[in-house]
Amino acid sequence: MLSFDIKGALPYQHIREILIEKYKAIRFQQPVTDDQLEEQLQPATLDTRIFGPIHRVAHFKPPKKNETVAQVLRNASLYTIDSSVKDPHPIERNVKYVVELNETLALPPNIFAEADTRSTGGRNFFRCKLVTDNNPQYNHIPEGYEGRLYMEFSSLAFLQRLRAGDRIEQVRFYNGDARISDDELMGLHLTETIAYDKEGNPMPPKDLVENGLVLTADLSEEIVGYTPMANEIPVEYGKKASMPKEQYWTPLVRPKNGILTLWGQQMAILHTYELPCIPKTIAARMVQYDQSMTGDDKTNEAGYFDSGFGRGRDATIRGSTAVLEYIVSRQERTIEHRQRIGSLIPERVIEEPKKIYGDGNNYQGQRGATLGHQFC
Repeated sequence: MLSFDIKGALPYQHIREILIEKYKAIRFQQPVTDDQLEEQLQPATLDTRIFGPIHRVAHFKPPKKNETVAQVLRNASLYTIDSSVKDPHPIERNVKYVVELNETLALPPNIFAEADTRSTGGRNFFRCKLVTDNNPQYNHIPEGYEGRLYMEFSSLAFLQRLRAGDRIEQVRFYNGDARISDDELMGLHLTETIAYDKEGNPMPPKDLVENGLVLTADLSEEIVGYTPMANEIPVEYGKKASMPKEQYWTPLVRPKNGILTLWGQQMAILHTYELPCIPKTIAARMVQYDQSMTGDDKTNEAGYFDSGFGRGRDATIRGSTAVLEYIVSRQERTIEHRQRIGSLIPERVIEEPKKIYGDGNNYQGQRGATLGHQFC
């Protein structure tokens, strides 16, 4: 049992010094160097790494209470892709895969975890779900879980070449309820500013806080977003600035009538008008604002915002755009400028992280619809 005075999400130093180094609650099947571990560790999350063969699956489902993922894969796996070779076979579009992750867990009895897709994975339109043994629930790791981790995933937009060690998903660890109230969030905005406009001014408090931090679509820029185009050249997921963006993305130009129309099954990278600025004492996760407005659409594939996003350690940055990975379900969807489209749900971090979402991060200080770091 780990005892903390405050309930919430565990910060960088607790994940590294307590869970990994002291209790060996997180272990690695393929040993990682200190530099690799530092790369994995974020202010309040741990990136996971692909390990082992990638299974192309059919009729895969999370395991039952007394069933392991390996047992499910015996019947669901059609063939495997060797992720350890120099040039693995590409991942196909809209096909389901399962891969084991390099991390295994032996959590203390009061520590649980949740998983979500990393920003870079989301911007490539990966749809990911964490799977654990004896657990029919996706993306949730129960208190005291001991066992392996797996990721079920699909690439919705591109052929992708994945290699062992690539990071697509991330995990956040908790020792209790991390949610904070709207009143506390409003107090943070009035004292520290949790969102700016594009001119660097604090957003007016009115309508900003409502079941979290309200985010709206920005259609005021010349390029309001991007939609993926058909391409048979695989994206080299693990290689930065390696793919010419004009070969993979079509710009979405600002609509003259102020209304953006997206068609059924269309995917688009959009961005918010608000520039979130996450204080060091909290983290956040993005959710759809109101599903009654967006229907079956998916407004974001990635979810976690770490402490210091849009701020840095000394509040030298006045917010960063939040990127939306919008997927239309069946019928066409119209989006207006400043339409409410998402919410950031704040979560308390039990101690200020010793590592903050910093200026060297790929997306710190971003403006507009920023693509994944693979594209140049």
